[in-house]
Amino acid sequence: MNLKLLIPILALLAFLGALLYSTNKLIPIYASTSGPFNPGWNGTSLFYSLLERKGYEVTSLEYFSDLEKMNDKVLLISVGPDSGYTEIEVEEIARRLSMGDLSLLVADEGGAGSILNRLVGVKVGKGLIVDLIKNPERPEYPIVTCEIGDEKYAVILNYASWIETYSRGHGNFTLLRPTCRGSLLSWGDSSGDLVRNPDEWASSGAVVALLGELESGSRIAVLMDSSVFINGMLNLADNLNFSLSLVNWLSDGERPLVAFDNSHYNMSCIPLPGMGNIMLLVLTNAQSISSGLAEKIASTPLYLQLLPLLVTALILGYTLTTWYGTKGSGSDTPPPTAWRVKSAPLEVDYIRSFNILCKAVSDVMERRYNCSLDELISDPNLLGRIESATDSSKKRFLKAMDELRSMDHLRWRWRLSAFLWRKKVRRLIEEVDAFMREIGE
Repeated sequence: MNLKLLIPILALLAFLGALLYSTNKLIPIYASTSGPFNPGWNGTSLFYSLLERKGYEVTSLEYFSDLEKMNDKVLLISVGPDSGYTEIEVEEIARRLSMGDLSLLVADEGGAGSILNRLVGVKVGKGLIVDLIKNPERPEYPIVTCEIGDEKYAVILNYASWIETYSRGHGNFTLLRPTCRGSLLSWGDSSGDLVRNPDEWASSGAVVALLGELESGSRIAVLMDSSVFINGMLNLADNLNFSLSLVNWLSDGERPLVAFDNSHYNMSCIPLPGMGNIMLLVLTNAQSISSGLAEKIASTPLYLQLLPLLVTALILGYTLTTWYGTKGSGSDTPPPTAWRVKSAPLEVDYIRSFNILCKAVSDVMERRYNCSLDELISDPNLLGRIESATDSSKKRFLKAMDELRSMDHLRWRWRLSAFLWRKKVRRLIEEVDAFMREIGE
């Protein structure tokens, strides 16, 4: 099966589940942030989970004041904050850095400028980095070379700024060095026209990331693009390996508490059904599949390729059957008010009502007429006994009983198509209910 065809099919099934899933079962999704609890393309939930799997203790900093309560060594990660840091917050970060019990990763193209200017003397250049050489088809996604130790990484950026100036020995830093640079033919496109103008030549081979060390032992990494760590970009090129190496370098051989700063985002809550969340994750990760993995998937047997499709279909089927009722008709006979259905169609659980109705009618037939549903329909001698009870509802009742018996025998098929039969089931319930009331049940 073509991988490009499989992903849309999975997404479509999940989307149908999102439409049909019970609307009172909602999961809050925080959009328009790069926070660790956003599973969308612009969140950092994958990065958060990856660090947990690598053995780091990871937490979320919901209130910046909680940083003071963390006594262990902390690695603070700030990715694309929506709001800047106050002077008090910057002073607290500087204090913890000078004490040696805090390391800092700042990935942002502008919002965290107050930290960058105060701590490392960084001046952010104008315009976004573009590169017509390393990525000529998509120059707005420049590929930069990053070095950490002896390792080199090709990192894809998206919406990246560049560092115009920085102070090599700013503050108490003993070393502040570039770690990521664009190619000599990349530049900061301040005009946004993808044309290198004379005033833009100064940004050739621009620095987009810095590493710094303090005398106290604390370390800092500054990256002019938050998208390196987001879900939609993490699995591209060497972004994932670079991210892990960067965290390892900042940890300096230790295992600090990794705290994602979640206190500088503008949260907007979108209630989304659980199956819709599956669709969101499918769409988020569809573009993250590497070409090597795609080739492996293409070479696997067809039945293995179809397995995810089957699992998704089963989840969708379970969602439908859960919404429209519980399984089986073996429940005890309820009091009459439990099976007299007078609600609007959208408020009726048709499968459950149908199951209760089958059981109730069967019990009444056994108790009053000593017959089953099948015998009631097939034995003409029983009709006279029914006629003596009522005339007005007899024919409609017998027709309803015949439908009831047929549907009960085909229950396993009927469950999945119940939402197409709602009108018929409602009429059936009302007719049987009327007959039951006429005979005093």
